Amino acid sequence: MESALQMVCYPRLKREGGRESEGRHEVAPHLRGGGLGKQVVLEGNRLVLTCLAGGSWPLQYRWTLNNSNVTDWTPQYSHACSIGAVPVSDGVCLEKVRTFRQWSQILGKFSSEEQRKTVTQGRAAIISPPPLSSFPSPVVTWYKDGHKIIPNNRIAITLDNQLVVLATAAMDAGRYHVEAVNEMTGENVTSPAIYLSISDPESELAASAIVIGPKDTTVVAGSETMLECIANARIEWYKDTVPLSRLANPRYKVTTATGLTVRRVQPGDGGIFQCFARNAAGETQAYTQLLVSSVAPTFTLPASDQTVTDGNTALFTCQTSGAPKPAITWRKGSQVLASGTVQVSRFTLLQSGGLQIQPVSFQDSGEYTCIAANSEGTINATAALTVLSRTVISVPPSDLRVIKGTTAILDCNATHDSRISVSYKWDRGGLPVLPTSGGRVSVRQGSLTIGQTWSGDIGDYTCTVTSQAGNDSHSARLEVIPTLDHYSLCERTRSDSPWKVYLSEVDAAMTEISVGGLTPARTYQFRLCAVNQVGRGQYSAETQRYRLAGLPGDYQEKNISSPETNYCLLKDLIIWTQYQIQVAAFTGAGLGVYSSPVTEYTLQGVPTAPPQEVEVVAINSTTIRFTWNPPPQQFINGINQGYKLLVWPEQSPEDIIIVTITPDYPGSRHTGLVSGLRKFTWYFGSTLCFTTPGDGPRSSPTLLQTHEDTPGPVRHLSFTEILDTSLRVSWTEPENKNGIITELPGAPSNLVISNISPRTATLKFRPGPDGKTAISRWIVEGQIVKEDRKEEAWRVVYQKDNQPDADTLEIPDLSPFTQYRFRMQQPLPESEYNSSPETVGYRLRVWRTDGQGDDRTEDVEGAGGTSEATVEGLNPWTQYQVQIQAYNSIGPGPWSNTVAAHTAESVPSGSPVNVTAEAVLYNEKDSEDPPSVQVAEGEGSVTLLLGVLQKYTVYVLQVLAYTRLGDGPPSKPIFLRTKEDVPGPPVRMVFPEVRLSSVRVVWQPPTKPNGVILGYQISYRLDSRDPLRWTTVEVGSNGRQFTVTGLSPEQSYVFRLTARTVVGWGEVQEALVVTTERRERPQPPRKLSVPQDGVESRQLRLHWVTGGSGSSPLRYFTLQIKELPSGDWITHTADVPHNLTTWTVDRLKPFTSYKLRMLATNDVGDSVLSKETEAVTTLQDVPDEPPVILAVKPTTTTSVLVQWKRPSDNTINGVLTGYRLYYRELPVNTSSFTEAEVQATKNNTTSALITTKSTFKTVSSASLTEFELTQLKKFKRYQIVMTSYNIMGESPPSTPVEVSVGEAAPSVAPQSIRVSAVSPSILEVTWDTPPLETQNGLIQGYKIHYWERDKQNQSEKVKVIFVPDTRVHLTNLTSYTPYMVTLTAFNTAGDGPASDPRGARTLQSAPSQPSYLTFSEVTGGSVNVSWGVPLTPNGQLEGYRVIYQPTAPVQGVSKVVTVDVKGSWQRWLKVRDLIKGATYMFNVQALTVSYGPPIQANITAHPVQGTPGSPIEMSITKTSSALTIHWSDGDIGAAPVTGYVIETRPSALSERPFYEEWWFLLVMALVGLILILVLVFALLLHGHSTKYKACSAGKHVSTADESVTLDNGGFTALELNSRTLNSKNSFLKKNGTRSPPRPSPGGLHYSDEDICNNYNGALTDSDYEDEQPKHSFVNHYMSDPTYFNSWKRQPKGLKGIGAPFAYEECATSDTEPYYQTVVTQHSTGGVYTPTGQPAHTHVNPNTNPPGSRTPVTGFSSFV
Repeated sequence: MESALQMVCYPRLKREGGRESEGRHEVAPHLRGGGLGKQVVLEGNRLVLTCLAGGSWPLQYRWTLNNSNVTDWTPQYSHACSIGAVPVSDGVCLEKVRTFRQWSQILGKFSSEEQRKTVTQGRAAIISPPPLSSFPSPVVTWYKDGHKIIPNNRIAITLDNQLVVLATAAMDAGRYHVEAVNEMTGENVTSPAIYLSISDPESELAASAIVIGPKDTTVVAGSETMLECIANARIEWYKDTVPLSRLANPRYKVTTATGLTVRRVQPGDGGIFQCFARNAAGETQAYTQLLVSSVAPTFTLPASDQTVTDGNTALFTCQTSGAPKPAITWRKGSQVLASGTVQVSRFTLLQSGGLQIQPVSFQDSGEYTCIAANSEGTINATAALTVLSRTVISVPPSDLRVIKGTTAILDCNATHDSRISVSYKWDRGGLPVLPTSGGRVSVRQGSLTIGQTWSGDIGDYTCTVTSQAGNDSHSARLEVIPTLDHYSLCERTRSDSPWKVYLSEVDAAMTEISVGGLTPARTYQFRLCAVNQVGRGQYSAETQRYRLAGLPGDYQEKNISSPETNYCLLKDLIIWTQYQIQVAAFTGAGLGVYSSPVTEYTLQGVPTAPPQEVEVVAINSTTIRFTWNPPPQQFINGINQGYKLLVWPEQSPEDIIIVTITPDYPGSRHTGLVSGLRKFTWYFGSTLCFTTPGDGPRSSPTLLQTHEDTPGPVRHLSFTEILDTSLRVSWTEPENKNGIITELPGAPSNLVISNISPRTATLKFRPGPDGKTAISRWIVEGQIVKEDRKEEAWRVVYQKDNQPDADTLEIPDLSPFTQYRFRMQQPLPESEYNSSPETVGYRLRVWRTDGQGDDRTEDVEGAGGTSEATVEGLNPWTQYQVQIQAYNSIGPGPWSNTVAAHTAESVPSGSPVNVTAEAVLYNEKDSEDPPSVQVAEGEGSVTLLLGVLQKYTVYVLQVLAYTRLGDGPPSKPIFLRTKEDVPGPPVRMVFPEVRLSSVRVVWQPPTKPNGVILGYQISYRLDSRDPLRWTTVEVGSNGRQFTVTGLSPEQSYVFRLTARTVVGWGEVQEALVVTTERRERPQPPRKLSVPQDGVESRQLRLHWVTGGSGSSPLRYFTLQIKELPSGDWITHTADVPHNLTTWTVDRLKPFTSYKLRMLATNDVGDSVLSKETEAVTTLQDVPDEPPVILAVKPTTTTSVLVQWKRPSDNTINGVLTGYRLYYRELPVNTSSFTEAEVQATKNNTTSALITTKSTFKTVSSASLTEFELTQLKKFKRYQIVMTSYNIMGESPPSTPVEVSVGEAAPSVAPQSIRVSAVSPSILEVTWDTPPLETQNGLIQGYKIHYWERDKQNQSEKVKVIFVPDTRVHLTNLTSYTPYMVTLTAFNTAGDGPASDPRGARTLQSAPSQPSYLTFSEVTGGSVNVSWGVPLTPNGQLEGYRVIYQPTAPVQGVSKVVTVDVKGSWQRWLKVRDLIKGATYMFNVQALTVSYGPPIQANITAHPVQGTPGSPIEMSITKTSSALTIHWSDGDIGAAPVTGYVIETRPSALSERPFYEEWWFLLVMALVGLILILVLVFALLLHGHSTKYKACSAGKHVSTADESVTLDNGGFTALELNSRTLNSKNSFLKKNGTRSPPRPSPGGLHYSDEDICNNYNGALTDSDYEDEQPKHSFVNHYMSDPTYFNSWKRQPKGLKGIGAPFAYEECATSDTEPYYQTVVTQHSTGGVYTPTGQPAHTHVNPNTNPPGSRTPVTGFSSFV
C-alpha cells in the first residue's frame, strides 16, 4: 500500500518577545540547498528531515504535515519521524512504497587542530575548511566570531567551500569556523577555530590577482555548469578570445562573486574561456577549457565533389558538430592523408575540418572520405576529385613583319583537356579584334588572318584562350612595311644617298655573290672593298645603277557573275594607296585577256598617330613654344596639311586656343608659338596633325605655367587719418597679380624649441630685421642647471656662419637627461651699441612655467663684452621661462622673446644615475645561452646573492643601469668561479672486450666534474657474493680505460666506477657484465608509442618495450627524432639509461609533427634502428615573439594608427588567433617608476611594463597589420606595446613605442603648387599652405620630394623647408632635364599626404664635349670624321662645329677651316681637302644654346700601311628581284684578304644629260671665250681710274680662315658674280701679266692683305630643298676635277704636285644622307653669296632660302 504525505518547513527570524524582525538591515529567510524534495523509505524505519535556510540569524523553524502544524517554532532545523510510529491510515510523514532501496549516508568529523593564518591588509585571504569525509557532499555555513557570514561583493564562498575575503581589512581579523550539514541524514559537525590575522598594509597599490581560478570542466550537453573565477578586481569573461558582452548569449550569466554560469549547455559552448581581472595597477588572466560530451557527431556541411585544374588547389569541406568536438580524419582508400596526428605533404587538414590539396596532380584523382568521430559515434562522407589538364597555348603567335597590302596570319593553337572546350579571343591594345563582314579580318581555329594590311593594322596582338581548365595568353607584334620609301626620294638627289653596308663579312674565296632582300622598283649602286688583318682597304669604283622590277604583293581578284554588269565596288582597300586595276572577261572556255592597267589612289584618311617627341615650354609670361617631330609617314594616311597647337587653361578646359602651323620638311623638327596667354597661369598644351578629311589624335597634354611678370596696378587706393606730418595709405591687391606678391620680413617671432632628443635639440626662430646688413653668424649659448640648484657658467654650445636666411638651428652634442637654458645672439659691432660698451648690461627675468613661486629679476652689469650669466637658487626638474633685456646709460631696451627648454631622458651613458634599479646579468663563460637577469632595487650600492649556479664553473658578471627608455651599457665583465664539490658519475661506461677471465672497461669523464678530476676508482665483485666484498683499483685522472683480469668464466660481475676531486669521491656509476664470449648486438626497443595524454607543447612521453640484450647487458639507448614533413633524422638523446622504458623527450617545437625511433647499445655495439612511431603532433604553446611595431601615427587629434609586422611563423607555436594592443597614458614627470612598475619588471627588462596601468584592445584577426586606437586624450603622451596570442595565451610584449596625441598629420597636401625653371640647374617651387581645417595642428614645415622623370628610384631627393616659407629653390640639378616634384606638409604628428606630381624642365646650357671622335676611310687626300653624341647634351642639340687645321704650316700656309653642321642627327663629315702626309688637328663641339667644350684628335692623311687595294673588274648581272656582283682581287696588301665589305646606295636613274655631250661642250667653250674677252676689255677701260690697293709683301706663311655651314639637306651650288677690278693692281704688276691670275683653289699662297681685301668671306647655311634639284651644268663642271683643274694656276716650285685640296666624290657613312660639296666664293663685300641671291637679302645668316646651295670646304671661287 502506498501513501503520500506533504510535510512543509517554515523558517523565520527570531526577535525579542517572540515577534518577527522588521529591521531594514536584516536579510529575509530563504531556503538553501535542494529543498526537502521527495524521499522514499521503508515502512517502520526512521527518517530525519532537514530544513536548511539562510538569512539573518538566529532563525526559527516550524514543520507542518498536510497543512497541519506538527511542531511549534523551534531553533531545530531537522525533524525525525518513524514510519512505524504513525499508522498509514492516520497519515505518515513520508511516502511508503513496497520497493526497497538502501542508502549509504555518512558524515565524518573535522580534524581537532586549530589553524592560524596571516594576510597583509589589502591582499586576498583564502580560508579552507579542514578535511571532512561526507556523502553526499555537505552543505557548509561559515561563521566569524559566532556570526554567520553572508556572501557579498567582497566575501565569497567557492564551490570547494573555501571562504575568500578579496580585499582584507583590519575588521576581517578574528575567529572563523565552519558548520557542515549532511542533507540526507540531518547530521551536522562544527570545525575547530581558524584564526585570521591582518598585517600592516603595503604602500603600493595591490595588483590585480585571480584568487580562485577556473578549472577544466567536462559537462553533459543540456545540463548546467559553473566556471569559477574570484578576483580582487573587476572581472571580464572571454570565450575563444571574444568578450561575452559581444556574444550576448542569454544562457551565459556572470556573477561577480562566483563566476560564470552556463545554462542548458550546448555543443557549441565547448572551448577556451578566459577570465580577466583588471584594476588600476594592471590586469591578469586565467583560462580554462569547457568540454561538452554526450553528443554524437553530425555533418553541418558535408564534403562535395570537386573539379580542379592540374597545379591548382583543391578544397574539400567537412564541417561537423558534436560533443566532444569530433576528430576529423581524411582518407583516400586505405591511406590516411590528414588527421590530428598525421600530415602528408601537400595535404593539409584545415581548422574547419576541410582538406586542402596544394598543388593538385593527376594522381590525386579519386574519392576522398571525411571521417568524424568522438566518444559518442563515428560518421563519414565521401566526395570525388576530378583533375583536368591545364589549357596552354602550344603554338603561340610570333612577331610578324609583312609588306603593306599583303596578308598577315598570326597563329595561335592551344593544347587542352579533351573533356572541355576552349574559346579563342584576339585583342589589340586592350580592344577586341572582331571579324569584318568583308572577310578582311577573320579568326579560324584560333589563328588571326588580316588581309590588305596597312599602317592602321600595326600593333601588339594578344591571343587569349579561355576554358574551364584555365586560361592562357600570348602576344605578338605586327609590323607593316611600306612598299615605297617616298620620303627618302624627296630628301635625296641622284647619287648623293649614303652608302649602306649590306654584307659585312663575305668569304675571301668568293668572287661573286647574290644580294637579296632588296626593295622592288628601286635603283641600286654597289661598290666593294677588301679587308685583311691590317684593316679595310680602298673601295672599288661604283657600279652602274640598276633598277629592280616588280611590285610587292599579288593581285586581288573579284569575280562578277553577271555579264550585264559594267561596274564594281572594291571594298576593304587601304587608305591613300595607289592601286593598279585590270579587267578581263571569262567564259566557260576560260579567262580572256586583261585590259590595260588603270592606276588610281584611294582617298585620304585622318592621321592615326600624334606628333612625336612633343615638348612644350613657356618662353615668357604670355608665350608658349611647341617643338615636335612629325608622325611616322605611314600613320599620316594622306597629305599632311599641317599641325594644330592646342592650349587651354588648367581650370577652364573649354577655353581652348588653337594655332595652325604649316608643315615643314618631313625629316626636320617643327617649332610653333602660341602667344597672347594670361601671365603666371597654368595651361595644358597639346598638338595634332591633320589632313584634308580631319584631325588626327592629340599628343599627351603637358601641364606648364607661364612666367611671372610685373603685377598690375593696386586697387582701391585711399588715404585716411591725414595729419600734419603723417597719413594712412590703404589699398587692396592687384586684380592681376601675375606672380607671387612678396613682402619684407617683420620682427623676430615664433621662437620655439622642438625635436628634443637625448643629445640634440632644434631651436627654431623667425629672424628679425637684418639692419640692411647680411647676418654673418648665429651664436647659441647654453647653461646646465643641476639638481642641487647650482648652475654652470654660460658657454657657447653652437655657432652657425654664413647663413643669413637660416630660421632653424640644430644644437648638437648635448648631455642626455640634463636641464638646459638656451639663449641666442647676433653679435653687434661696437658702433651699434648706441652707447659705450662699458655701460652696457643685461637684465634677466626668470619665472616658473606652472605659475608657482615669484618672478625673479637679476642684473648683469658691465656685460657689454660678455654673453653669459648664472641664475642660482632654482628648483631642479622644473621648467622655467627666461627673458633677457639689454640696457645702457640711456635706458633699457626691449625684452627678448621667451625661451624655455627641457631635454628628455635617455638610456644611461655611464655609471648608474637617475635610475630606479640595477640589473645584474650573468652567464657561463663562452656559453651561447642568453644571460640570466637579476634585478636589484634601489639606486645605491646593494648586495645581491646569486643562487642555483653550476659547481666549479667560471661565470661572467656584469652590472648595468636602466631607465624607462632602455638599458645602459654594461660594466666591465668580472670572471668568478664557483667552489669545487664532489664530481658526478662517469658516463658511457662500456665493456668492449670481454673474455672468460678478463674484461676491459672504458668510460668518459663525468658530465659535471664539479672540480679538477684527480683520479678514478674501479670496484668489482661477483654478483652472487656478499655485496660488501669489493675488489678496488684506482686509476689516474688521465685514464679512460682499464683491463681487469683474473675473473671467473661464465660469471656475472658488478662493476662500480667513481671519480674524485679534492673534496672527495663522487657519485657511483654501476654496471653488470658477464664473462663470456657468446655475445652479440642487442635487439632494438619494441612497441614505441606516445600516449596522447603524454603530449605537451614542448615535450612528450615516449614508451617502449626493451628488446633482447644479446647476452650482454644493455648500457644505454639512443633516441632519434625527425621533424615532419621534410626534416632529417637527428640524434636527440644519446644516453638514455638502459633500465628505463619511458622517457620524456624535451626541446621540441610546439605544434609540430614528429616521428621517433630508438636503438639500443651494449658492449658489442649498437642495435639496428627500431620501427618509427606514428606521427605525433605537439600541442600549441603561447607565441615566442610579439609583433614588431613598425609605426604609430596620429590620425586625428584623439586617435592613432598602429602598424606592425606579423611575427615569424616559427615563433607562433600554433595557430595565431590575433593581437593585443596595450596602451597607457604616461605621466608628465616620467623620471621615476612607481613600485608597481618596478615589481612588474623584476623578471624581465624594461619592455615588461606591458600591463602596468595599461588598457588593451584585442585584434581578433591574425591577418591584420594595423589598428586604430580611438578615444585617446588630447595632448597626452602614450606608451604602446603589443602581444600576439593564440588559444594558449599571449606572447612576451614588444618593445614599447611612445606617441604624442593631440596633433595628427595634415590630411591634405599643400595647394597651388607651381614649378618653374630659373636656370639650367635651378627650379623654383612655390605653394600655398593646406586649408586650416585640414592642418590638424601647427604645421612645422614641408618636405619637397623631387626626381628626374622616369628615374624616381635612382634620383629621388628630399628637401625640408620650415614655416613660414612657401618658396624654395631646388639647386644642383641637371640641365635641360624634366623633373617631377611632390610636396607634403608635416607637423609633430608626422607627414601628410603627398601632392600630385608637378613637372618642369630646367633650362638649356652648353653641352659637354662629344663622347668620342674617330676617323675612317683615311686616304691621302680625304678622311671621314665621325663623333658621338655628348654624354650630357644639356639641351636640344642644334648642330655641331668642326674645326680642323694642319699642326704645322703646309706649303707656307696654315689654314683653319670651320664647318658648322646643323641638326643633331648628322654626326659625320667627309673632308677632302687634305694634303697627303700632313697631320691635322680636328676639334668638334656640340651646340645647344651655346657651344660646349671641344673634343680634339689628330690624324695623318695617308692610307693605313698594308691595307689591300680595291677589287677590280667589277660587273653585275641582274634579275627582276636580285643582282649578282662579280669582281677580281686587287692588291692584297701586307696580309691575306679575310673578307669583303659591300656597300650600296639607292639613286635616281636618269639619262645622260645633254650638257655632257661633246657638241655642247664645244659650244660652251666658244661662248665662254667670247665672254671672257668682253669682260677683260671692259675691265681694262674701267681700271684706268682705279688703283689696286697693295698688300704687304714678303709674307709667305699666313693663316686663312674659311667658315662653312652644312645644313640638313643642303645642296651644293656655284655662283659666278662679276666684279670690277683695278687695272693698277699691284698683284698684276708684280706678276707681269695682263689679267688677274686665276688662283688655285688649294695651292694658292695666301698673303694677309690678299685675304683681307679680296678673299675674305663667310658661308651661309643652306635649307632643305623641297624638290629634287635639276641638273646644273655649272655645278657639273665645278664638281668634276677634269674641268676645274684646267683653271688652276700652279705655284712656282710645285709643278708635278697634284691638287692637294682637290675634292673627290664623297663616300659617306651609314648615317650620312648625301654628299656635301662646298664651293667658297669671294665677293667685294667680304660675304659668300648663295646662288641666285644677292648678298644684302640674307637677313638671317643661318637661314637660306629654298633653292640655295651650300658650299663645301676647301674651294675658293674666283673670276
